[in-house]
Amino acid sequence: AGTEKGVNKIIIDANTTMLDVFYFGRNDGFLGIETIKNAISKDVDGNLWFGTMNGLTKYIPSNNQLKKVKPNIYFEEIEVAYIPLDTIKINTYSKTLKLRPRENHLSFQYKSTDINHPRGIEYRWRLNGEFSPWSSKDYIDFANLDSGNYLFIVQSRNIDWIESEVIKFSFFIEKPLLEKLWFIIAVSCTLISIVVFYILLSFKRIKQKNKNKISQLAIENHMLSLEQKTLQLQMNPHFIFNVLNGIKALGSQGKIQQMNETIHTFASLLRSILNSSKLEEVSLAKEIKTLGNYMNLEQQMSSNLFEYTIDIKTKNIDPEELLIPPMLLQPFIENSIKHGFYQLNKKGKITISFSVEEEFLQCKIKDNGIGIAKSKEQKKQHHASMAIQVTKERIESFSGKNTLHITEMNGTLISFVIPLKTDY
Repeated sequence: AGTEKGVNKIIIDANTTMLDVFYFGRNDGFLGIETIKNAISKDVDGNLWFGTMNGLTKYIPSNNQLKKVKPNIYFEEIEVAYIPLDTIKINTYSKTLKLRPRENHLSFQYKSTDINHPRGIEYRWRLNGEFSPWSSKDYIDFANLDSGNYLFIVQSRNIDWIESEVIKFSFFIEKPLLEKLWFIIAVSCTLISIVVFYILLSFKRIKQKNKNKISQLAIENHMLSLEQKTLQLQMNPHFIFNVLNGIKALGSQGKIQQMNETIHTFASLLRSILNSSKLEEVSLAKEIKTLGNYMNLEQQMSSNLFEYTIDIKTKNIDPEELLIPPMLLQPFIENSIKHGFYQLNKKGKITISFSVEEEFLQCKIKDNGIGIAKSKEQKKQHHASMAIQVTKERIESFSGKNTLHITEMNGTLISFVIPLKTDY
């Protein structure tokens, strides 16, 4: 194309798209400078003749052939799971990049340079397969690739179809845990073990069921034995004789009103014990009344002066609705009165408390007596020891384990818990 300052060589493709332009002026040997419109001709040797304001100028195309050089290609950016890699290292990286299963989204951006024809670059690529068609697109994305080995190859060519060297990028995507052989073997072994375990467990349950029936019968027999012992030990015969002698003494002394009150309290106590002996559980309110009658009589008959308090902290549950095995605390109270206050140089004190703790009823008996160690030195404790042992076994039977704790702290603290039960 002629201009006022020389001529331009325009490079186009098959679709007449302009790819490049080369200018020829005075410095390039085109001395005519300004060309005349339509004054151009081609001779038999392929030379071009241009008519200019200064005459004819001859252009020999063979003298202006550009040197054909392979274009250069390189990775401009590589992203793994949307995170760019170090491209400087990647272009010289020869090993296979190991990726985790979730790193299966890769993007490649590549560039090629050609000084002579920078606009006519095309690319093709392949990933473990055939090359793609040539295209000017200089990037490619791969999403949700399966596990395995991959080799990505890309190549470029210029307008003269001179191809560059290929560049490669090798990577390996690990299998997910569920697809790994060792995991499949481990899961299979686990499933087989579960099936075998279930079969063995079924046989064991049948065997255990029969064993439980035998154990249940043994427990029922043991409970029956404890109930019989409890009936025998619920009231110390010496206490009964002392009460009767005390009533007789009150009559002899002419203290008729006090004698009548004592008889009424004693009768109420015996009635409560007789009625509760037929029951597995009584209300906490009735048990507290029975304990009160017992300690009132002990106060009248005992030479050891003492006082008692009963503290009830059952939250929103009415003591009339709470259930407790009968005469469960009486042996411990009797032991405090008969032995804990023995030779005590101060007034004895017993504190009984009931409280609801989560799903349990906690019972405590605290005295300021001489303590367990000294009381054990006393003789004739067969009844007390037997009664406490039976009561301990009763607590264990009701709770399923031994919850009885005996602690010496300025006297003796006895505590235990039993499952919380109500009559509704």
